[in-house]
Amino acid sequence: MQHLFSSIPPPAFTPESLIDLSTKVYIITSRAPSSLHLAKILYALHATIYLGFDSNTNFQAVVDDIKVATPGSKGSLKLFLFDPRDSSSVKTAVERVVEQEWRLDILFLNTQDGVLLVLFTLANLLLPLLHATASHFCHPNPSIRVVWIAPSSMPNTDSGSTHPGAADTMYLLAHAFTTLPPPSPKLATSANAHNLPTSNPSGVQHVCVTTNPEYPKWQRFVKYLVPVSPKDEVEKAACTLLYAGLAPDVRSGDWVAPWGRRAVVPEHLQACTMEKHGKETSSSAQVYARYVVMMRQFMGGQNATC
Repeated sequence: MQHLFSSIPPPAFTPESLIDLSTKVYIITSRAPSSLHLAKILYALHATIYLGFDSNTNFQAVVDDIKVATPGSKGSLKLFLFDPRDSSSVKTAVERVVEQEWRLDILFLNTQDGVLLVLFTLANLLLPLLHATASHFCHPNPSIRVVWIAPSSMPNTDSGSTHPGAADTMYLLAHAFTTLPPPSPKLATSANAHNLPTSNPSGVQHVCVTTNPEYPKWQRFVKYLVPVSPKDEVEKAACTLLYAGLAPDVRSGDWVAPWGRRAVVPEHLQACTMEKHGKETSSSAQVYARYVVMMRQFMGGQNATC
């Protein structure tokens, strides 16, 4: 009944929108309910999913639950073991994926429960594998993505703010990644990469998404009178992530909002992605440069590539 009063359209991109994913590989860094439900959806479609956990015990309990719920799956659930406080574990987790997999289709980075610097580091470390996967397509194919899951509902709409919020910073970092050239030295030595002129020009897409809906005051009152089932909210949030990661019409620069639709990015944030007068670097490039410095400090002299 509650959906009758909602101003947000129900999910249009659902598990039924997809077919077999048995050749696909995904990494989900979060243990949030919506992310785990997303893992269940992908696993039911026979995909290989790496789940981010800091212990095997917690991971195995979640795996058992997912397998009970999807007994017919031929997919695989693997541990992406890392501690956000330990830079060596971050690098080790990435190295294990690179050793075991020849491809990575989507990296889901959840900034809701993760330190943005750690997720930025993961994106950098896994970028060569993502680009190698994208290069296998000899036609434009935007299916290889990094999905940045925001810690709040939407970017800051205050154009006068001098300190970008977490969602703003995430968007600027995601944009900066799209301006980087492919990591050609790594690709040139990778047996899994194609370096032909006809290789996929779409490269790796970087998409931002929020699963937290913004309700007007009257609708919050309705939600109080007619409570929404937590399970229903989780399923809708998972469909939002599914749309951001697998919908064919999503591209770099998009901000995906509940429950699977493209939202308008604030003008001041779009302006931050543009070079000023053709000389000064964009704000997004400046933010990226700061994070590179912090990443090197976090890695403690370790090589931030795999």
